Amino acid sequence: MDEEYRTAEGSASEGGGTRELLSMKYFEMRPDSEIAEKLGIGKNSVRQYLTVAKRKRKEELIRGGWYG
Repeated sequence: MDEEYRTAEGSASEGGGTRELLSMKYFEMRPDSEIAEKLGIGKNSVRQYLTVAKRKRKEELIRGGWYG
């Protein structure tokens, strides 16, 4: 696992995890650059982490019976 990705994962976890990351992007409509700055990572890493966060959230919803 790449060091920048671990930093993003740790920063997101400290700030509320997957839900906060998704909230910043899709509810607060913050640009990737602002999210990157808040987490201390690159913009491309934000996109990668969002992909993982969406996958994790979907899995949570499936386990809870809310999806599919």
